[in-house]
Amino acid sequence: MEIQKIIIEKDILKLELNKLYENEKKIIMKYKNKEKIMYVDNCVLEVNLLILTGLGEEKVNFYYENDNKKREKLYYTGIKENNFLYKDYPITNGLINVFVKEDKSLQVNIYNDLKFSYVSFEISNDSILYGSFTVNKDNLLYINMKNRHNNIQQKIHFSNNIEKKFEFALDLNEFQLYGYWDFYTVSIENNKLVKKQIIFEDNEMLTILESDDKQLMKNYKVYTTASGTLALRISDFKDEIEVSNVECKEDYFELTVDNYDRAHISYFVLKDRTTGKEYYYYPTKNNNTLIFKINNISELNLSLYNLYLEQLIDGSLYRYRVGAKSSKEIALPTMKYTKDNIQYETSFYYTIDKDVSFFNKKIVPKAQMTKFEDNMSQIKVLIKANFTVANVFLRHRNTGIKKMLSFSTNEIDKEIEVLYLSEQTYKYLGVWDYYVETEDRKNIRVESEMESNTILSDSLKLNEDNFCTMNRMYVTQDKQLALSIYEPEMLVNFIDVKDSNLIINLESENKTLLTIFKNTNLNLGLLSEDMKVDELDSSIINKDNKTSIIAKFSKFTPRKLGYFNQNKVILIIKAHGKIYYLGITNVMDKYTSSSYKIFPEFSISNKYCIKPEFERNNLVLYTLPQITIKITNFSTDSVTLYSENLKKNDRVYLGLYKNNNIQKLTNSISYLDGNVLNIPLEIVLDKDGIIQTNTFEQVVCFIERDDKLFNLSLEITPKVSEKMNFSITSKMNDENIVLFYRRRARKLSVRYEISNEVFDWKYKIKINSAKILAKLLPKKNKHWIVGENLGYSAQDNGMMFFKSAVEKKITENVKFVYRPEYLATAGVKKMKGMIKYDSYSHLLAYFRCDLLIVSHGIRDVMPTYYHNNLKKNTKELIYLQHGIVAMKKIFFHSKSYNGKIRKMVTSSRNETGIFMKEMKFKKNQMLESGLIRYDYLEDTSKKEQEKIIFVMPTWREWLISDKREFMNSDFYKYYSELLQDERLNDYLIANNMRIKMVPHIEIKMKYHDLFKADLSNIEFVDTSKESIQDLIKKSSLMITDYSSVAFDFSYLNKPVIFYQFDLPDYLYNRGSFIDLYTELLGERVENYKDLKTEIELKIKNGFDIDEKYTSRMSKYFGHRDRHNFDRTYDGIKKMKTGGNK
Repeated sequence: MEIQKIIIEKDILKLELNKLYENEKKIIMKYKNKEKIMYVDNCVLEVNLLILTGLGEEKVNFYYENDNKKREKLYYTGIKENNFLYKDYPITNGLINVFVKEDKSLQVNIYNDLKFSYVSFEISNDSILYGSFTVNKDNLLYINMKNRHNNIQQKIHFSNNIEKKFEFALDLNEFQLYGYWDFYTVSIENNKLVKKQIIFEDNEMLTILESDDKQLMKNYKVYTTASGTLALRISDFKDEIEVSNVECKEDYFELTVDNYDRAHISYFVLKDRTTGKEYYYYPTKNNNTLIFKINNISELNLSLYNLYLEQLIDGSLYRYRVGAKSSKEIALPTMKYTKDNIQYETSFYYTIDKDVSFFNKKIVPKAQMTKFEDNMSQIKVLIKANFTVANVFLRHRNTGIKKMLSFSTNEIDKEIEVLYLSEQTYKYLGVWDYYVETEDRKNIRVESEMESNTILSDSLKLNEDNFCTMNRMYVTQDKQLALSIYEPEMLVNFIDVKDSNLIINLESENKTLLTIFKNTNLNLGLLSEDMKVDELDSSIINKDNKTSIIAKFSKFTPRKLGYFNQNKVILIIKAHGKIYYLGITNVMDKYTSSSYKIFPEFSISNKYCIKPEFERNNLVLYTLPQITIKITNFSTDSVTLYSENLKKNDRVYLGLYKNNNIQKLTNSISYLDGNVLNIPLEIVLDKDGIIQTNTFEQVVCFIERDDKLFNLSLEITPKVSEKMNFSITSKMNDENIVLFYRRRARKLSVRYEISNEVFDWKYKIKINSAKILAKLLPKKNKHWIVGENLGYSAQDNGMMFFKSAVEKKITENVKFVYRPEYLATAGVKKMKGMIKYDSYSHLLAYFRCDLLIVSHGIRDVMPTYYHNNLKKNTKELIYLQHGIVAMKKIFFHSKSYNGKIRKMVTSSRNETGIFMKEMKFKKNQMLESGLIRYDYLEDTSKKEQEKIIFVMPTWREWLISDKREFMNSDFYKYYSELLQDERLNDYLIANNMRIKMVPHIEIKMKYHDLFKADLSNIEFVDTSKESIQDLIKKSSLMITDYSSVAFDFSYLNKPVIFYQFDLPDYLYNRGSFIDLYTELLGERVENYKDLKTEIELKIKNGFDIDEKYTSRMSKYFGHRDRHNFDRTYDGIKKMKTGGNK
């Protein structure tokens, strides 16, 4: 629960809350070791401050109880300029301070106040202010005068104190500063000095005394403010000099003073209120009219200026402020001018005392919404800007995605009309802000004059998959225009079955959605995995905020049987000539963290039944054959199944089903007779199958019947479940497959583990002996162990650190962990000090070492036995990093790896800032020394007779695993187009060029057969024969999308093309720490046509890199001197532990 707005009306404090559940209506107000229970009404809590003002000084805090009955503070989320929302705000019998603490919790301070009533104030000829007042206390020590603008204070002692009547005298000559001074009294309360502002009982604005000092050219005014506080204003002396006209000429202003009958005007003065600098202008006089010309506007400072006339009176020079005519104010002009391609504005205005001043300032670009329209087809916004608009776009607040908007300009009204039509945008949920771009590429937020949090519209829109989203246009807390795209919720209250009809009771808190339901054609449908929709015969009942749907299945024919066919339950809304789909979610997850509801399956016919479930919080239906399979027993050799529905010659096996892929776990067994079937547990899972490393996959039962295949879940009765708790490990392909039963989930699962060892009792003996030996062996120097990519690499920063350490003969004993199979395929030669991963030497080195040095993660050097229990690691860690962190968001924290990260290596201040700001690293954890592999980078491209274009795309982890759908992805489409372009191949041949593409490991493992690279000069690279480091050195041009290897290439001053055809999807699913639209080190293209054009341009320009990209390099490279290892080594050595001897 959070506070969005705070208001004080008379003696009532109002807190407006943003959300309210039933168990949060009670608020606890805590003060002076007391508590008061208060209740919220319509999201507003009202506090009568009169109950607190008799307590003396007191801090007041507010709490509420969460779901676990624990108290939590109320936090404030609104906009504030500083910590104070209300400072020294007067209430009856007291003052109140409302402010936000550092943790954003709200605190209210109440002060008992003194009651004042004034007697007299007067100013003598020698500028002494005499005053007296009565007060309800007699313990006042002195008066403290405080300047409102700069907090300068002045102490004034009382000259007399009789019967609570206090007298004082202020020498105004000592008050050199102009401005406003507030009166405070200082007294002793509870042995402490207490300062309180003087507030009179009659809270009205009243001038007590006003006087001019012509000699000092000052004006003094003693008055009470609108809140009743006593104040003194010191300003310039003002006489009857009035300006009659101010006119803007071509490049100067002309001021006219009529009826001027005084003698000896010296000059007109313009005074800079910031610096005090003065500019002098001599008038021309025509009878009694004075005319002043200000003709050097562009040379003036950007500041506020006061206007004066100076005159000799009795031999003394007096200065007068220039003001307006007493009868009425005149129109004051504004001048705009340009200097050094920057626009400025000079505006004359009236002060609160009717003096004429002007403001010379730079024009701040401003865009404001003037009109808004929304209908089902489009959103139209009218925006008025004080500059020429180059572009209008929406920017996703969390990811930075930009969506350009079409617009037209009305030259007469200087308004732009913006249309928002793209259906693709609707799939990116979250808040979008409206921006207008200036001609010099500055981005300006669109503002609104409407009240904060005003909702302009809340409408239904279609995304590109026909699923609907809610689009809420609103004014933000800081009065800017924003669009919130969110999924409307229809929540399930209960599901029931009656006479082969499915009854679903739904509810929603979205009033817009409920209105649509009442006025549109609504139906229930099933969306299959291949995106086909079956519309069911349904009847709808709407009541209050609840909707009941009765779906008839009597005429329904399923497309497939078994868990192959997952049907997402959707609402089909037909309105405005369009069809909208809306998913249905589980009401239980909205309020609690409990598991999904379990609903019984129901029969439709003697052939199949339907089972409702919640999958990832969405309601789905499975159409299943009338077959029930139950597990009745486990052993290490077999699993026993029971079924009354199997037919003779049905073939049964256990397996996995994921993303339309089937993977066998056991061999199939034919069912012959009876109700019991024993399946031997001989695991046949292929390691290149669909199961991922160290993930749990649910095991299902497959049945082959009459050339049809069904998959069913395995039911386990509670009685059997309580007795079973086992795991079976099968060593396969030098790695482990673990089949085990998860009692809590009541599911049979499988896990695939990478390991070269079976962790039996023999292996544990090796571990213990290595621990003992590590303690017994003597150590002269520190021991460090280095690794990268779990031993499957020897060309990254880990290897280069080890190589440099060996070459420079450092005193520390350094070991590098490797896997022999990698060295064999990559052609890397073994060096002294390299030890085999998971070997006894590895165990011994790990237990002996003082420091772990890694490039990818702690598992680079930790024995596999500890991979699933990182908390057991007690070694300090140096993180060399795999690449520069910028284009991909990573989710590290300073406390990652059990808080053992001592140093994180970065390449620039910018990267250091990312770790400190985004991942909460401390400054002493950062080592800004640069990537060590850069010490070995060199550009050899000019030596190559045939020029190479190096293509290296990154993987999209959000791409699904199904081959058919992968082939429909943009990734497959765009890179296939590149690999099969015969015209491009001919162009490469003509220019003696070759494209070499390194596929990501995921492509290599799953989809390599889908890509064709059979053209002569466009080929795939075998990294066992040609390393990435070699390609970086030899290539003249690189094409990538989001790979950090692009920085390696740019480090060598070679051009990069960023092929980002799916940037919005990337930002939405992965994210970036930099602006990928404006901060890259190369050209960015979004389609294949532009990519080809850019390739040809780079070839024609001799692969020169644009100057605008070289100027950005310092942001990413703090050092470019081949001494990155030296800086890293020195940084480690300076550490208090681990690195030093």
